[in-house]
Amino acid sequence: MEYKGLANEITELINNREKESCLRLTQQERWIEGLQNHVRELYAHIEATKRALQGISAALEIHGLTPPGSTTVPHPLTEPFGLHQSTAVEVTPPSCIFPQPYV
Repeated sequence: MEYKGLANEITELINNREKESCLRLTQQERWIEGLQNHVRELYAHIEATKRALQGISAALEIHGLTPPGSTTVPHPLTEPFGLHQSTAVEVTPPSCIFPQPYV
């Protein structure tokens, strides 16, 4: 009888650890997804700024003025995980998704 109780307790501990691991993994995935969305938004702002600068440069050229720094060559940005992915995803507040330390 004593062994059966120990076996049940061990099984319960293992199941609880597995649940905690799954919850941590889910939290980490949501945290990463939230960070990726923020990076996508930043890249979208960068692209909008580039378009605005191109418009300003074109307006300056129309008036016969040279845009400042026109001799420099722009360096392309590499966006790591798809700029054109949707950023309109409901993101859980960071306080709810940061992984908790192991207990």
